[in-house]
Amino acid sequence: MKKTLPVDLLKLDGGTQSRISIDEDTVAEYAELIEASEDWPFPPLDVFHDGTDHFVADGFHRTLGASRAKRSSLPCVIHKGTATDARIFGMTANDRHGLRMTRADKRACVEWLLDNGGKMTQREIAEKAGVSKRMVSFIVADRREVDITPTPPKPVTPRGNAQIAHTPPEGPADESIPDDVFGDRHDEPPAKPGPTQPLKKYDRSSYLRQWSQAIGPVRRLVDSIARGVDEMHSPLHEQVKSHLENATETMTEWME
Repeated sequence: MKKTLPVDLLKLDGGTQSRISIDEDTVAEYAELIEASEDWPFPPLDVFHDGTDHFVADGFHRTLGASRAKRSSLPCVIHKGTATDARIFGMTANDRHGLRMTRADKRACVEWLLDNGGKMTQREIAEKAGVSKRMVSFIVADRREVDITPTPPKPVTPRGNAQIAHTPPEGPADESIPDDVFGDRHDEPPAKPGPTQPLKKYDRSSYLRQWSQAIGPVRRLVDSIARGVDEMHSPLHEQVKSHLENATETMTEWME
């Protein structure tokens, strides 16, 4: 249902914003366009009404721009639903128009759905957040605390009459370089793969698992540094996180 609502009636603080932060440049740009236009220059807002409140689902930047331009009311499409319904709707609304969601925004959507989506499957979360199922799988792996510290070998205890192999005492290292260290030996031709020597097949899924285990601690370290210098969600912080997401996507495509 389409309806014009007063700006003061639109609720922006109900936890329905799916972005990490508001882009002030976009708000300023929208305000200028609204001031210069007699009519409303944008699509109507999407608003969810739960019987009491009108939660903005799609149109945060437009609402803030309208407030700055002193507009008293805005055209809206009214949906029936809760604040949760509004937030989920807004996750993919900007895939069709307006300011696109950043990688960090998309990741935040997945994180929120993992915590608040109830019994949603990873495929359902991917559809709601507008991302690939593989991205959801990576984020799920990141959230698991995985100990990737190698376990030191256990000491060998001799049994019965078994003798421990003698280890020669340490002495000055021989700094001479063996003749064959660079593969220059000519007395033995290099082995060629044949029926009895098949080429080694690499387990790509194993590499992806190792990547997801390693990238998680790196992301947490980046967040910890940003929090320590009071620049959480700053442009530089988001840029670093975006580079990490790009690296993850590149690695995923490489291993497919």
